[in-house]
Amino acid sequence: MGISFFRRKKQQQKEPENKIENRKYIDHLPVSQIKSNPFQPHEEFDQVMLEELANTMQSYGLLQPIVVRTLAENSYEVISGEHRIRAAKLLDWDKIPAIIDEFDDFQAATLSIIGNFQTEPLNPIEEAKSYQRLLDKYDLTQIKLANYLGKTQSYISAKLSLLRVSPEIQNYVVTQKLTQNHARTLISLNGDQQNQLAQTIIEDNLTVEQSRQLVKDFLDHPQQATNLYSKAKKNVQLKTARNLKVPINTIKKTINLVEQTGTKVRYEESEDSGNYKIVIELDKG
Repeated sequence: MGISFFRRKKQQQKEPENKIENRKYIDHLPVSQIKSNPFQPHEEFDQVMLEELANTMQSYGLLQPIVVRTLAENSYEVISGEHRIRAAKLLDWDKIPAIIDEFDDFQAATLSIIGNFQTEPLNPIEEAKSYQRLLDKYDLTQIKLANYLGKTQSYISAKLSLLRVSPEIQNYVVTQKLTQNHARTLISLNGDQQNQLAQTIIEDNLTVEQSRQLVKDFLDHPQQATNLYSKAKKNVQLKTARNLKVPINTIKKTINLVEQTGTKVRYEESEDSGNYKIVIELDKG
């Protein structure tokens, strides 16, 4: 379904032009004749995950054939199913079920990414690098690429922005030490500054808003970098306090109205990490 959708979108766009006639069929191909796609977006393959996949394939067989295109006689390239072909090699399979179809280079590159959306998710940095390779090789605009992939231009742009942070920050995103939004707050800094402030963000568990304030303070007063975290957190807390002033006063007025009915009311207020809590107890007697 993903492939047919891609083709409809491509025909509407009229570029890159495809003059290859479809000749799809299924066969059992020698594993040794199947090559990886040079546009394969995965940079690393989890060995444990591959072994688990191999165990499943050994027990139940291959439930979904891989998809390949013909390169030459007895030579094929993976379009979708890189993890499955690698698991098959772990099992020393001689052959593997494959859907053989005809794709041009652009289709092969793009469908390799689309296949990962559906079966083998990419991490954010792998996804961003895949988009950048397609943009560079085929001289596409972000809007055209988004149309081909079934994404919005803002989604593509947001992913690509992750390539503007240092390799260290990208690694933090991959290992989930930083969220994508945290990483984006650092884009306006140079590499060394990004790495410096990232440590503060991670160690002090700053929110995205606090991280954004930290970067702003750094750019305004880089010589005072050691005091930036306390200032950033204080600014966020003050902003939070101002934003909550009206609802807090409203709650207290309501408590006063309840007390005027003769009902005994006890309440406690507390605040931590920018959160304000009011616990109310009503006397049934």
